[in-house]
Amino acid sequence: MSSTRSPHLATTALLTRTPSRSARARRSARTPARSEARRAAPAGTLVLAAVGVTVVSLTGSLLSVAGGLNDTWWDAVGPTGRLSVPLPMNVALLVLAFAAAGTRRRLALAAASLLALACSAAVVSGFFDGGYAAAMAPVERLTQVSLVLGLAVLALLAGRRALRLLRG
Repeated sequence: MSSTRSPHLATTALLTRTPSRSARARRSARTPARSEARRAAPAGTLVLAAVGVTVVSLTGSLLSVAGGLNDTWWDAVGPTGRLSVPLPMNVALLVLAFAAAGTRRRLALAAASLLALACSAAVVSGFFDGGYAAAMAPVERLTQVSLVLGLAVLALLAGRRALRLLRG
């Protein structure tokens, strides 16, 4: 028998060798960063959804004036607007979304819960105030449906964020 080692055995030894203490420390230091990035992604999605709802709402207010549903832009972004969320509510949605996406757990939990509740109430209120039954042009109806779906998605994302924060 030969006393020289086969190159295949050397490769196998490298593959099965236990990592050094410093290699394990480097690997464990990267793991929290990856899991933190995974947790941050839904929060970023929450902010993007709130910005999207605001854009659709402001676009809807302009369409509402152009289509004759409201006389002025201030009426369109007020409580009588059919294609937009009232302006103070838009501001509240954005503030709550940014707070819900934050790193302060208690504040984020409260903001996410309030955001889920507010968006759910906004979607449900359209059934009772006659907003969904009004006669509209197809582009106006499409804008209204987009706004309602955006609010529903925002409510679901905020609810999911609140549940994740509750679970720790």
